[in-house]
This record gives sequence, C-alpha cells and structure tokens, in this order.
Amino acid sequence: MSMPLQGLDINDSAFESSTPASIKVEPPSDVPSSYSDTQQRSRQIVESVYKIFADHREPNWDGENAEAVSLEARSAALKFLKMLPLKIALPELSAEPDGAIALEWYVSSFRTFLVSLSSGKRLDYAGIFDKDKEIHGKAAFKESIPPIIISSIQRLYKTETE
Repeated sequence: MSMPLQGLDINDSAFESSTPASIKVEPPSDVPSSYSDTQQRSRQIVESVYKIFADHREPNWDGENAEAVSLEARSAALKFLKMLPLKIALPELSAEPDGAIALEWYVSSFRTFLVSLSSGKRLDYAGIFDKDKEIHGKAAFKESIPPIIISSIQRLYKTETE
C-alpha cells in the first residue's frame, strides 16, 4: 500500500483567488529531515511539480507565447504522481506550451511514454514501444490512474523475452 504524498499539504484552495505573482510556489517545508524511501519519493514529487509551476507560471515563458502552467495542471500532476505505484519509476517533468505539465518515461528513442495533464478530469497520452508499435489517446482521470497508462508504462521496461 503506497501513500506517497500522505501528510503533505497540497491543498490548492489557498490558490484559487490568488494572482500569479502572489501564489506560493515553494513546496511545504514542514517535512521532517529523516525520511523513509516513500517519504523521500513524496518530497521529490512535490519539489519537482512546484519547480515546474514556479518556472512556468507566467505567460510567454518560452518567448513564443506559451500559456502559463495552470493551477489545475499543477494539481493534476500532484494527484497523478501521488497515485503512481512505487514500483514505477518517477518520470521527467516538463511544461508544455498549452499550460499543461508533461510526464515522460524515456528508455530510448523507440521506448518512451508521455502523459500530459492540464486538468484533473482528463489526460492525454502517447507512447512508442518499438519502431512500429505506437499508442496515443485521451482518458478520463478521476479517482485513479487509468489502467492503459499503468500498463503502457510497465510495457516500456519489458524485454522482448518477457
């Protein structure tokens, strides 16, 4: 049973009426200094998401009219990563020009999977598993990570003999 973000306050209600300049972008600092592996992973998740949000919270962050990363995208990324099973490696995070947060699992140029989160209701995904095997689509994202996402991430790390 994993609860990676249990005990960390990631409630966004304080941010709903805030302007971008007044939004707190630092992760919570009231976490003890000694961690279990789960707590270390939780801290890494929170820090990574907050950094993406902080670095891309203003419009035109890329100099090409990109939208600011939204509070909804930040919340969705935290929610998704909190639900991610411990046996699955954490992805690389990046901001997308439409204000979404992308999560990427990269094994090689022919083995990669990406999830794009812009709200807590839907996610977009795309993956390459070999030269001729691709997948992409949209899935509802409500109470759990859709099974297609978990199985696709796991598929990245399977060898041809499995």
